[in-house]
Amino acid sequence: MGRLILVLLAGLGAALYFPRSREYLKDHAMPLMNPVLRWQTADEMDQIVRDLRTYEQEHANRLPTRDGWPDFLEHTYSEGQTSDSWGSQYHYMLQRDSFIIVSYGPDRVYGTEDDIRNGGLQAIARRR
Repeated sequence: MGRLILVLLAGLGAALYFPRSREYLKDHAMPLMNPVLRWQTADEMDQIVRDLRTYEQEHANRLPTRDGWPDFLEHTYSEGQTSDSWGSQYHYMLQRDSFIIVSYGPDRVYGTEDDIRNGGLQAIARRR
């Protein structure tokens, strides 16, 4: 176990010191990191849903509009929290009775299998 840690530290040191090795390690480490990044993104999205519910309660059962989404993110979170683990901004879809937060996932392409979604019903729909 100690040798594995030494190898990992040596790899990290090389990645930080040699620019070419950064890309190599990044390309080879991402498949191992994606499950952790997915978990982190899903956790952040859970928090966004909770914060949208709070916003809805504080604003007469109204959610931010699509145009107001960037302002909501900017005023609610620090700069690093407005995007998912792969650097794409969280997307917001507001429907008649529900809302959905979407991360495009590692490939950064909408509508693929790796997209992460979270959301819920609006207050008016929950009362029915």
